[in-house]
Amino acid sequence: GVTWLAGALSYKAGRSLFFSSVAAALTAASPVLIPVYSWAMSEPLAILLGTGGLALMLGWLERPGRKGLLALSALAAGLAFLTRYSGVAWLAAGACTLLLFLEKPWHGRLGWAAAYLGIALAPMLVWLGIDLAHTSTVASRSMETAAGMAQRAAHLLPQLRDVVLFWAVPDSWVSNPPYPALLNTLLAAGIAAGLTVWAGSYFLRTEKRNGSEQNGAQRRLAAALGIFCLAYLLVTALVYITTFPPITIASRMLSPLHAAALWLAALLGGWTHGQVRWRGWKAVLVLVFALAVGWYGWRSARIVRQNYESGLGYLAPAWQQSQTMQAVKQLTSGTLIVTNEQTAVLFLAGRSAFPLAEIYLNEPRADFSAYGAAPDEGDAGVSAFREEGAALVLFDTLEEQLVPIYGEFAKERAETLVRGLHSAFEGDDGAIYYFHPQR
Repeated sequence: GVTWLAGALSYKAGRSLFFSSVAAALTAASPVLIPVYSWAMSEPLAILLGTGGLALMLGWLERPGRKGLLALSALAAGLAFLTRYSGVAWLAAGACTLLLFLEKPWHGRLGWAAAYLGIALAPMLVWLGIDLAHTSTVASRSMETAAGMAQRAAHLLPQLRDVVLFWAVPDSWVSNPPYPALLNTLLAAGIAAGLTVWAGSYFLRTEKRNGSEQNGAQRRLAAALGIFCLAYLLVTALVYITTFPPITIASRMLSPLHAAALWLAALLGGWTHGQVRWRGWKAVLVLVFALAVGWYGWRSARIVRQNYESGLGYLAPAWQQSQTMQAVKQLTSGTLIVTNEQTAVLFLAGRSAFPLAEIYLNEPRADFSAYGAAPDEGDAGVSAFREEGAALVLFDTLEEQLVPIYGEFAKERAETLVRGLHSAFEGDDGAIYYFHPQR
């Protein structure tokens, strides 16, 4: 659905069969989107609803007499917001597009935008009422401290850089490039700055030449996509910086932004192709986009093949055949569990568990003492481990999880965490420990 919408919207706005096909092909072959659509995640539904709402919005602007289109557009955008909170960017894109392009006086534009937002917010307001009635809260996160916000803000750009890099190069090149690492930073900055300057140039050059309906349709789509990209980036950054526990800045989180950026690039490519006069430049532009489709197709084929061979998530053979997980399944039903892999234990063994607090809270400890070495009334896992005979189940993902907290000291922390504890099981992918010797 999203692939079809990308091509259809681009062709309707730009009337370029090649570049609308590029928009559809880049979407279908995207190494960012294919993994997201392979998981049980909410982004695919949010992208489809948001894009569908955008299509209906643009259709209504062409035929404003059909008010039902605007209501359906607002409802689709509102459901995208209900699916993922960051989908509120679709609401921002829709309302701003109305304010910019609706052919009415400003008070009329404000009225239509308010009506649009009223319909779009209705599904979320209904859900918030249900949520509040059942849980007395409407969020699972709390506000971060001022010091924490400053630390997050400092870490935001490097994470965004890695995400944008993955749009252009394989994941292995992001962390270990076969060329000077500085080029990765330059490439990420070039992609972001290049698309921004390209879009800015487009709007400046077409501002005084908006006479034809075709130019108007192209500008409306480009503006809606550009506004969405800015709004989505802003919402994600604000949530990451201000809330606790933090969201993960990764390709999945920014996949809606990636999709919109692809469509915007294809739309700008079609416009640029029509503007340049020298056929050589036209050929170069066509070749660049054709190579981009081929590059994405090659990368995605590798990802699909790898996923087919190794499986995804907890269905992968490494988890399905885990010796440590088999040992967890053999624990008596009354044994409490503390672990660094709560979700895996719940999914594969059907057992709920206490989390390893420093990983869950993403907070380093001042001293590298063994787990449970001292009582900690604020940590139910430590209390269960010391006083109720809980099993400490540590998988070999522990050190990797500790790296963001302790950096180069992650290995030392992983070793000291179990020093002096009584080992009841050791497998090839983890171990089980107790505070007191088991009889």
